[in-house]
Amino acid sequence: MNLTSITTLAGLALASAAAWTLGGSQGAGVLAGFCAGASVAGLCLLLQRKTAQHRPQFLVQAVLAGFLIKAFALLVGTLAVRYYAPLAQVCDAVTFLLAFAVSAIAILVPATLDTLRLLETRRTAEATR
Repeated sequence: MNLTSITTLAGLALASAAAWTLGGSQGAGVLAGFCAGASVAGLCLLLQRKTAQHRPQFLVQAVLAGFLIKAFALLVGTLAVRYYAPLAQVCDAVTFLLAFAVSAIAILVPATLDTLRLLETRRTAEATR
């Protein structure tokens, strides 16, 4: 199990505990925000790892694209939770926004470290050939 998986599971446990404590629409907003943020962060991580494996010279661009994807998903998700009536009745938009942002940033750090380790392992393997 890598550092990204451990961080994601620990974050899910913390978000679940916070959602249980808050309860109601605020708790639902925390849990939905964490799940949405972790999902988008996972997709961005997949993009980064594929780029690191196949075209490592474009890794910086993949990281920047990941930031843009996360920002766009944060905007669209928060607006949907705020203005789409069925979602607005269930989830609080502010707690959704905060949980999304925290989860995306919390997963970003270990994911970047794991990607750099993957890239270093690949370079070492190529150097020994």
